[in-house]
Amino acid sequence: MEERLQKFMSRAGFCSRRKAEVLIREKKVKVNGTIAQIGEKINPNTDQVECEGKQLTIKDELIYIALNKPKGYTSTKADPHAQKTVYELLPEDIRSRVHSIGRLDKDTEGLLLFTNDGNLTEKITHPRYNHEKEYEVIIAGNPSKKELHLLEAGVDIGDKITAPAKVVAVHTQSEKTKVNLVIHEGAKRQIRRMFKGIRYPVLELKRVRIGKLKLKGIPLGKWKNISKKLILDSLQSS
Repeated sequence: MEERLQKFMSRAGFCSRRKAEVLIREKKVKVNGTIAQIGEKINPNTDQVECEGKQLTIKDELIYIALNKPKGYTSTKADPHAQKTVYELLPEDIRSRVHSIGRLDKDTEGLLLFTNDGNLTEKITHPRYNHEKEYEVIIAGNPSKKELHLLEAGVDIGDKITAPAKVVAVHTQSEKTKVNLVIHEGAKRQIRRMFKGIRYPVLELKRVRIGKLKLKGIPLGKWKNISKKLILDSLQSS
């Protein structure tokens, strides 16, 4: 994405935009070896900018984003079969700079984090850290306490038996039930497979919490910048 040369020089920490304009007028700035012009735009990812013999670069700032993912969006960055990806919901200038921390399947809503901080990604996704993830699950039917207890004991989902989960809330309606379930794992389509294992199909699924970081306050399909400290604090003792 192109930007004005003086803005790039300011972001690189070399000088203010006003000072950058002065340096450009004084012909002290080159773009790809050619004297720059006032009003010129550059691609910060491909063009080389030099001022007074010094090459200007921008250190990639660390980005932390929380998104409320809607249904119908895949969590992959490049999928030729995907009609829509979650990256389309992010600002165009940062889509290529971040990756999602974990995934949510196409039909699942809820909290999804993005960053370009590889160390943080490792702390959240590696099994040894064992962070809680809470899901709001709406299922068809009204399971008994005994059936829900099977989730807490571990369910055979075909290729493994899940680690004990925690049922934290149950709201029964006429023909369906809302269950808040906390797990520490993240196998593919795990929640859906767990409820299928106790013979209750999932109608709707939403992730509402990672560690202590909650989805609350982010409208569906929207995102907000968050701090690394907030994420790390939310993972303590979760």
